[in-house]
Amino acid sequence: MKKHKKIFCIHFFIFMFAFFLNLIWETLHQSLYISSSPMPSLFGFILYQCAFRDALLILLMYWIICFETQDWFWIVDVKKHVFFVMVLGILLSIVIELQQVYVLHDWSYTASMPLLPFIPVGISPVVQLIVTPLLTFFATQAFYRSKPLK
Repeated sequence: MKKHKKIFCIHFFIFMFAFFLNLIWETLHQSLYISSSPMPSLFGFILYQCAFRDALLILLMYWIICFETQDWFWIVDVKKHVFFVMVLGILLSIVIELQQVYVLHDWSYTASMPLLPFIPVGISPVVQLIVTPLLTFFATQAFYRSKPLK
């Protein structure tokens, strides 16, 4: 397979796996949020929209690591980048949650949402952007482990 096709396949797999994984996460954790949407019937659509944005964020994390490593195929050895993925996930989730909850007021938290100790951000979205990228990247690595990428 040519290099550009391999790169496309990596992007496609990351996005699709991240989308479905985040859709499951969003569905399981929806009781921790209050939507600001005037139409409650749109909440299902909002879950898909959030899962889509989360999948794009995971692609962004992939690209940041590509830039940092100068390698499209760093995904074949995810273990080397676990700490960086975790730090990116924490930082991105805190910035996004602060903006969405306190600036744009797109959603708010229910009383059952545990918050970080020093920042009024929910623990669930922070854990989400640590766990789902790592699962996505390890799944991508496993998928391509049998196929040489370079």
